Parts: sequence; C-alpha cells; structure tokens
Amino acid sequence: MLQIRPNQGVQTPLPLAGKNPSTILVKKVWTLPDGVVRCRELKRETYGKEWIVPKEGPTECGTIIGANRMSAEPTSIEGSVTPPTSIDSENSGVGASSQAYVTTGKKKPLLKGSLKYHIGSCKKNPSNVVDPSQGQLVLPRKGVEGGGEGHLSTWRFDQEACRKGLAQMIVIDELPFKFVESEGFKKFMFVACPRFHIPSRTTMTRDVYQLYLDERVKIKQLLRSSCSRVCLTAHTWTSLQRVNYLCITAHFIDNDWKLNKKFLNFCLISSHKDESIGMVIEKCLLNWGIDKLFTVTVDNASSNDVAIGYLRKKLNPQGGLVQNGKYLHMRCMAHILNLIVVEGLKEMNKSVECVRGAVRYVRQSPARLQKFKESVVVEKIECMKMLCLDVCTRWNSTYLMLDTTQNFERAFERFEEQDTNFRAELERGEGWPSVDDWTNVRDLRDFLEHFYEVTLRISGTSYVTFNNFFDELSEIDILLRDVQLNSNVDFNVMAIKMKDKYDKY
Repeated sequence: MLQIRPNQGVQTPLPLAGKNPSTILVKKVWTLPDGVVRCRELKRETYGKEWIVPKEGPTECGTIIGANRMSAEPTSIEGSVTPPTSIDSENSGVGASSQAYVTTGKKKPLLKGSLKYHIGSCKKNPSNVVDPSQGQLVLPRKGVEGGGEGHLSTWRFDQEACRKGLAQMIVIDELPFKFVESEGFKKFMFVACPRFHIPSRTTMTRDVYQLYLDERVKIKQLLRSSCSRVCLTAHTWTSLQRVNYLCITAHFIDNDWKLNKKFLNFCLISSHKDESIGMVIEKCLLNWGIDKLFTVTVDNASSNDVAIGYLRKKLNPQGGLVQNGKYLHMRCMAHILNLIVVEGLKEMNKSVECVRGAVRYVRQSPARLQKFKESVVVEKIECMKMLCLDVCTRWNSTYLMLDTTQNFERAFERFEEQDTNFRAELERGEGWPSVDDWTNVRDLRDFLEHFYEVTLRISGTSYVTFNNFFDELSEIDILLRDVQLNSNVDFNVMAIKMKDKYDKY
C-alpha cells in the first residue's frame, strides 16, 4: 500500500522494505497566488526519493513513504497538491493538499478530489490552453488597424475589447444585429476564441449605441480643438417609400494638416421645400457646437437657395461667416456636370434607346444570355466584361453600358441568326440598331469618357479637389467648342445645347 503525506519543506524519507525499483507516476497539481493552476508529471524508478516542487510552485510537497512490492504490475500514483479549503475538508475529511488517486492495475480510485480543481487542471479544457495572464506576441498584418507590417506587439484576451471589436464589425459591414446569434458565427468563435462570451442581439444593440456615443464625444473634441473652419455638404433624396432624407457631412483640416471627413447627421425631413432644410442644418450645427462655418455645398435646386438664405440670415449676426456669408453657398460641380450631360443625351436618345433595348432583351432570360455568350465565343470577342443595363437617371451608368456594349456588335448579329424573335421584338419597340446607330454609340462613348474621368477626379473624398476645378472646367469648355465643329449634325446640335447649359452655371 502506498501513502502520500504533505511535507513542509524537505524531510528525510523513511526506509523502504526492499531494494527492487518500481515505476511510479507522480502527478502534482497546485494553484499559484494569481489563481493559475499548474500541473506536472514525474516518473521515479526508486522509492524513497522526494519530489521537490520547483521554485515557481508552492512550498508544500509530497513524500512517498511506502510501497506494496507484492503487486506484479507497476503501480501508478496521481497526487493532487493544492491549498486546503473548508469545502474539501467538510466533504472528504482530508485536506486538499493530501488528496490523491491511488490506483492499481484495475484503476479503481480510492479517494476523489474536488471537481472544480479538476476543471482548472484538465488539459482538455479550452480555457487552460493559454495562460490568461500571459501576453502573446503577434505580428499584425498589413492593413490592420492598430499595427503595421513588421511591428511586433503583445495581445491578451479581453472580453470587453472583443465586444467593442464585434460592434465595430456590425457597423462597418452593415450586418444585422441577429448576426451574433447565427450558428455559423458561434461555430467560428468557438474555434477562433472559445473564451469569448458571445453577446445577444439586444446586448449588441446597446454596444453599437454606446460606440456611437463614444465616437460622438471624440468628434466633438476634435472639432473643438481644430482651429480651422468647417465646410458642410448636404444631400437630400426621396426613397421608394416616399420618405425624405437628409445627410450632412463635415469636411475640415485638423491641427496636423490632415483632411477629415465626418458624417454629422442622417435624418428624416418633412419636405425639400421652404426653410425646413436650413432649420435642420442649423440644429445640427448647434448640437455639434460648430460656430465657425465656411461653405455649404448643395445641389442646384431652388429649394437649396432658400435653405442657404435662411442659414445666412441666422449665422451672419453671430459673426461665424466669412465676408458676411458671401461664399457660403457652393454649388456641386458633379451635379452641374450631370445636368450638362443629361441635356446632351436627349439629342442622341434614339441610338442609345436601340442599344438599350437590345441589352434588355438579352438579359431578360438566362437562356438568352447563355446563347449570347456562345455567340461571343464563336465570334472570338476578347472582352472580360459582360452586358450591363443602365439606369436612365444616371448618365454615368449609361456610359458604362455603351462602353461595354460597343464591343459586342458582331455577337448581336450572330445572336439574331439563332433567335428569330430578337429582331422582330426590337422593331416593335425601340427599333433595331443599325450601322449608323453603332457608329453614334462609339462616338458618344468617346465623348462621354472625358466627362466620366472628370467626374471621378472631382468626386474624391480623401483629398482636396477645389484646386482642380479651374483646369477641369477649362478642359470641358475646350471639348464642347471642338465638338461644335464636328461634321455630324447630331453631335453639333448636342454640343450647342450642352454649351448653353455650361454657360448658365
């Protein structure tokens, strides 16, 4: 029979009966002052040797003082050395430091320890894989916020930090709140970070709102510390449900000479008329504590003129405007270009309608689209793009449709041979695109390309665009003058009307 007794320090072992060695597996489990459970195993070939706990372990240790040499099979001893508790003393009658599992070949336990200490020491428990108080070295990947490529940093599990990161993911990726309760996300988190307690959708809603409040405080402090004036852009539109929305964005340069873009408000408005827009903008400025306003950029609508007049009347007496609000009203150049191009497309509408009808017919059925792709392969047209249908109210989508479709003229001709209803269906509607129509489409595509590139350059949000306006406007003026000398009568009329609209603004 083997016994284990707790020692205080190192003691002299008792003599053993016999000299034949046996293999003994001693398993020590202890708890550090910070609550971390440690476990270590050691095999001894000779009885009577003491196993001293390492320096980082507790001061108590167990000494083997006897053995049963009658057993032919090797005997294994699993000792558990932990600080004694009142619970263990009451339940088992012995201190926690002297608890042990003594098994023979049949592996029948004689003494049972506390289950909570077993959970803390079990290697199969995911919580014991990594020491919670131990930081890990990580190498952030390129593009990850908070670290750069090639810079080492430490990481430690933090429940609150993980919840904040999850709330940021919900906002950035525009995910629904119920995403946190999906089975796929739960399985992923169990594999990636089993210790993370996944919050419910209700808790996630509160976390997102708290994230908004924290960011609002940061932006207010940034606006207060910035010595520059603030430029606003206001955009209004009506949804399919006939609901009016207004979005207000602030642009300013901070003390480090960095351009900042912050969304201040996204709200419902009663209407686009009268002074309702101006009143909403004024309320937004008061809520954010903005008193140094430079410009307000809006679309070219008469209702916006009324709104800017209301702001000038309210803010001018406070001394928050430059030159008594002379430069307060700024017209959106991208919207001006949109008005100019839409005016010109009216003259080339026939050719555009014929091509749009052909694209619509092919895209109406998956079978037609597959047959059209086969025609593209037969004609050996090397174009990675495929047919796209435009939105009539957005001229840039019309340009993209023409830019793609003009490559598939031969494919449309072969598709007509395979689909007998193709030509008849188009002739009953917009009309069959003739050779002249395809020529007009290519010329129009080349003409609209200049406006498309200019729109992209002046629509940047991460850099200043005001210094490029003069060059871009001069380029458009020269282009319209050259097109007026074109031999094509349709292009001449289109250029004249576009130049009149250009001169108006």
